[in-house]
Amino acid sequence: MLKSLSFYTMISIISATLGFASILYLSNLLLPEDFAYIGIYGTVVYILAPLVSFNTVGLVAINIIDYEKDKYQIFINNYLTFIIFTSLFLFIIGCIMYLLNIAYIQVIIMSYLIAITLVLITIHNSELIQNKEIKLFGFYKILLAITNILSIYLFVDLIDLSWIGRLIGLFASNIIILILMYIISYESIHKYHFSFEVNEYKKYLKYGFPLIVGLGASWMITQMDKYIVLYYFTMKDLGYYSFGYTIGMSFVIINQSLVNAISPKIYKILKDGIGKKIIYKYSLYYNIFIIAVVLLAILLIKNFGYLVLNLEYMNSINIIILIMIASALDGMYRVYGLVINYYKENTLRTKIDYFIVVINILFSILLIPYYHVLAPAIGTIIAYFLGFLISKYYAQKILVKKGVR
Repeated sequence: MLKSLSFYTMISIISATLGFASILYLSNLLLPEDFAYIGIYGTVVYILAPLVSFNTVGLVAINIIDYEKDKYQIFINNYLTFIIFTSLFLFIIGCIMYLLNIAYIQVIIMSYLIAITLVLITIHNSELIQNKEIKLFGFYKILLAITNILSIYLFVDLIDLSWIGRLIGLFASNIIILILMYIISYESIHKYHFSFEVNEYKKYLKYGFPLIVGLGASWMITQMDKYIVLYYFTMKDLGYYSFGYTIGMSFVIINQSLVNAISPKIYKILKDGIGKKIIYKYSLYYNIFIIAVVLLAILLIKNFGYLVLNLEYMNSINIIILIMIASALDGMYRVYGLVINYYKENTLRTKIDYFIVVINILFSILLIPYYHVLAPAIGTIIAYFLGFLISKYYAQKILVKKGVR
């Protein structure tokens, strides 16, 4: 366990470092007004990627643990077919939006293409994690970060396609990784064949519906402040926020990698019904680590950011720091979230998310007269902290209810 945790931590640090380097590189190529489009892309793909799978990717991690190999392949056959149908449905909606000349249609089209590749990558990453194929997971993760940097050089720096070049590069990078996955290790896709079982699809819809409802809450928690900034302030301010959130993705990568490291152990504890105190310890150690990392990053960017950041973005350093804190807090409740996910308490998860949304929007707007453009970031921090407290409370209740010792 310690070995796998160390390896996941190393992967997350390398990936986050490469991601941070790509952000710095991009900041010297795009003005804040152009970076704002990257932020809009982030808000669109955030909701499109879950819609492609009807927000059911969590079933992959659960079923690969619970099912035998043959039964799992039957699940994957149905599941990938289900994703094909949802993707076609979204494609039709996209065509209608194009005909209606919806604003930011270029961003929406690229977000749709990237969302499909992200879901396919996430499925295989879940397989690798649960099968403890740590080296392959790390290889794909780090290679994706490298190809993202190379794509910035090719499409933004060399060809000078501005923000749309960044999105084309992200799509190209994902395609490269998917091709390598298919060649090297994506066995479930190798064995895939079309399978249409209505009863299975009903299960996916039943599992995913509360999560789709909750997705609106999750989207508002993480993305709404960008639209609040766009409404109350300027496109340039949105660019600063978008840049801050892009830097914050480095902490999201660390959060995801750490959760990936401990999720098999926690799921095993929950399956066996023994080890409640270990879950509490994991949450404590996790929070101490992520807070220490973000504090170190804040010290570095505050004192040495001027050496690597464009002056335009150094003007927004307080926004960046607040969003870095918010991104770290985003991970604090994920350990307890694993408990809620394992027992498929999706309705509870949705209720928690919408409560956090109300707090987020309320504070983001009410604090504007006092903190101006910083207010939405502060509102997000408050929302995430409450998310941690509430998730902890309900996860502990569930553990007692399920008799986990």
